[in-house]
Amino acid sequence: MESERINEPLLYIDQPIFQKPKAYMQENYLGVKTDDKEKVEEQNGIQVESLKSKREGHDSFKDLTIAEKIKYLIDIPSEVPKVRCEVLTNENRYRGVLIDENQENIVLRIFGRQNELVEKEKILSIKMIGF
Repeated sequence: MESERINEPLLYIDQPIFQKPKAYMQENYLGVKTDDKEKVEEQNGIQVESLKSKREGHDSFKDLTIAEKIKYLIDIPSEVPKVRCEVLTNENRYRGVLIDENQENIVLRIFGRQNELVEKEKILSIKMIGF
């Protein structure tokens, strides 16, 4: 089996003498048996069920309320790039990144313009555009 893995070069102009490096690689794998998996799932069953019950209420961003959408877009971790979104009001349509919120307003960073203050009460919908 080892001879199948080693391929010698076919021809050198000057035949060098060198030692081949020894490759330390994994050759065997032992997986968890299905009985063991079931035991682990039974022990962690309470945690798995609680996580599922939290997610059952909202399957996608579209199903969230406007307040939940605002909280979701503002609380994105710093490692993840901010998501551009479209905020639709009665008067205007704003495209930008949600930066901050207070009790009555949200702050949108609109590309190529100054930050906009938008009243939460006037927001009809929020859609994610992309990065």
